Amino acid sequence: MTGRGSEEPDAVFGQPELPLEDVDALDSIQRVKQWLSVQPSDASDPDVVAAQLYLADNQSRMQRATRWARVHQIHERSNNEWGVLMHGGTETMWLLDEAAHGLVEGLWLASLLCSHAACERHLAGILAIDEDSLPRSWRNLGLGRLLEEADKRGVVPPDLIERLSTLNETRKVSAHFKPPLHEGSLMRRAWSTEQPDWLRSAEGLAEADAFAAYETGRAVVHRARWP
Repeated sequence: MTGRGSEEPDAVFGQPELPLEDVDALDSIQRVKQWLSVQPSDASDPDVVAAQLYLADNQSRMQRATRWARVHQIHERSNNEWGVLMHGGTETMWLLDEAAHGLVEGLWLASLLCSHAACERHLAGILAIDEDSLPRSWRNLGLGRLLEEADKRGVVPPDLIERLSTLNETRKVSAHFKPPLHEGSLMRRAWSTEQPDWLRSAEGLAEADAFAAYETGRAVVHRARWP
């Protein structure tokens, strides 16, 4: 098990490595790989899993750091002097926080869905200020219909209308069943790029969708308000 306060798996590093004459010491990655090579492949063994995670974390650390920097840049662009009113409750910020972590970990669809839900909650929270003017079943409306109602009342800045519509459509083809080659689906868009590695193309599109959704979510929460 990994020791408290340590990122290194104790099963590997708990045993001292004694210096030997004319023998080069293994670095930490080599030690973990060597230890794993003599262990049974047991996904239920926490020591084995900890060692595997140690290697995976090392391989992806720079990619995650780069994505954290992109998330931070979005925060900088979204912030304003007066702060933010959480019209959708604390869950809205929780969803955006989950969306940010999803981006860093490369969980594109999870991040997209969280950003979408944050927008939905925020717009619903604003519209609830005057819910007597809304359709009786307004609490069951999705983002598309909520956006229509919000647009009528001048809740959403004009430059965010199209971005929210795009987010809604992107989420719709992913979260609701559509044929694989449905117009707007990830696979259809990836194939239309005519790239030889369409799976890599799909991954890139999914990443771009997720980052765009997160930036839209941040902008909506900071800028959409009751006029």
